[in-house]
Amino acid sequence: MTKPYQIYVTGTANYFPHLIVLIKSFVAFHRHSMTFIIGHNIKDPNDPAILEVKETFKDYPNVQLDFHYIDPQLFIDWGVVPDVAKEAVLLRLALPTLPYNGRVLYIDIDTLVTGPLDELFTDENIFQGKSIAVCADILDYFHKFHRNSPYKVEKFPSKFYTLPFGEKGSVFFNAGVMLIDIDKIRISPDKDKSLWQYYCAEVFNEGRFSGLDQTFLNIVHFHDKTIISNKYNFFAFLLNETRYVLEVAGWKNYDKALAQGKVEAPMYPSVIHFLTLRPAKQWDSYLVDHQDLYRFYKEQSVEQIVGKDVAYYTQMMINYYDHYGYTPGLIDIGRYDKYLDNVTIEDVSKSIGLFSRPWNVSPFFLCSTVYRLRGLRKFLGRKRLSFDNKINQAIEHSKKNFVPFKELAQKTKK
Repeated sequence: MTKPYQIYVTGTANYFPHLIVLIKSFVAFHRHSMTFIIGHNIKDPNDPAILEVKETFKDYPNVQLDFHYIDPQLFIDWGVVPDVAKEAVLLRLALPTLPYNGRVLYIDIDTLVTGPLDELFTDENIFQGKSIAVCADILDYFHKFHRNSPYKVEKFPSKFYTLPFGEKGSVFFNAGVMLIDIDKIRISPDKDKSLWQYYCAEVFNEGRFSGLDQTFLNIVHFHDKTIISNKYNFFAFLLNETRYVLEVAGWKNYDKALAQGKVEAPMYPSVIHFLTLRPAKQWDSYLVDHQDLYRFYKEQSVEQIVGKDVAYYTQMMINYYDHYGYTPGLIDIGRYDKYLDNVTIEDVSKSIGLFSRPWNVSPFFLCSTVYRLRGLRKFLGRKRLSFDNKINQAIEHSKKNFVPFKELAQKTKK
């Protein structure tokens, strides 16, 4: 019998309705059997939030739901101060204590699956000998290209500053999507403790700090991770960011530039991550297209979702990116060799200057949230490229061009 895909998700009762939508989006792109391991802090196993999840998937045999109550005392026993131990974000660290082995995909609830993830469960070489496979965060870009590095202004534990974060060759990863080899995580210098348990007291004994679990995991796995494509953890804000800066810069004819090989082919995401950069999460986004993607799964039964094949949903997403002008922004920011390590802010400013030719470089370099504005471009574009103006323009664009996902799915394939 083929082993089910194992997916670990964590949350509190108020997030469980969103968990249902996330699982539905996963089901849309997979017909393999899957086990959702759900870590939570709900003491009552008959809580309505738990029962609603069970009821939703009870008639679909390919989905098994395993609920596990995680007592905050577990983390206190590991050396985490009580005030931090109760934080729901720490629930993911309990995974090694649960009765599973092999590889598990951890995924945040503020994500939606937008493409197949099969290779994460089948590629024998994906870990490359490490215990986790993860995707780059945006912080290394902020560190290099912004005046105030997050590594200098945020509060991190002492251990963080002993490691060369931000230096060439290092990658600060986003912990919202993590492929985990549980068997390796259970190994530490202390045979009676998992790797995460072993380091908890050392890192968390200083109390609260920026990033909590994500910072902790970056410290523990500084030398013990492999970086995979950001298609598995694509940040939603980049969709509108790239579309808008292209408009401001006057770069047109993307399809022609693509056909001529001036830009790389789009990287279609398998997971879109709705980070806390505005416009908020998928369920309360200011953008109607984000909300509609969420509702597309929320309002359908599991039976209706599996009534269409995976190709239907794959084409639906391609049509979505094309319709809203998001396709040029489907870029792998984890390619540090192209976009970070061998680039200076002076290089960026020169390559996208007001008199530079469109499409001579990647449109990603236009993203002023990532690469700070300088010189004449800063003077002329300060207002149009301000954060608030980007948000307002994104809202307007979303409303003006809105087409329901059910209609986008019916569009003729290109």
